[in-house]
Amino acid sequence: MDKINCFFAYSSSTEIGNTIDNAIKLINKNIPEVNILSWKKIQVSGKIISDQVIKQIDEAQLFICDLTDMNKNVLFELGYAIAKNKRIWIVLDTNLGLFDEYDKKLSMLTTVAYVKYENANDLFKKFRQDAPYNDLNATIYQQIENVLLQAEQRQQNSILFYLKSPFSTDASLT
Repeated sequence: MDKINCFFAYSSSTEIGNTIDNAIKLINKNIPEVNILSWKKIQVSGKIISDQVIKQIDEAQLFICDLTDMNKNVLFELGYAIAKNKRIWIVLDTNLGLFDEYDKKLSMLTTVAYVKYENANDLFKKFRQDAPYNDLNATIYQQIENVLLQAEQRQQNSILFYLKSPFSTDASLT
């Protein structure tokens, strides 16, 4: 059985890096269906880092990201993964007190489910519980596309009811 390739994006500027690295080790060791690669493990010597990250996202079937501190690189990578129709799993560390910032600054994503965690074991347990690798076709892109198609179909099937004005104003003549 082939393993499901996952890519985990997170900020290097916060203390969550060690937590995520430990969670990745737990997941890779205990969930044989997946292999998670973090951005830190990409071989980039002599190469442009962003190109290598994009390559890993392209090759991954599941994109995981931590938006705790709303890092701009991670947000870009999330947008790229959504546009590439990747399955997304978003996580937030609730220990750093940045949770309220998420709701304020990323209101467009608050309709997308995310997972709260406190430590590596908690993140591991929630990954195992949610098993986002089991439904790789449940992508945000696909859901948005379906909504747009349904709206287009409703629009094509809609009937416009028009009542002519009894007055011959300029507006009613056009």
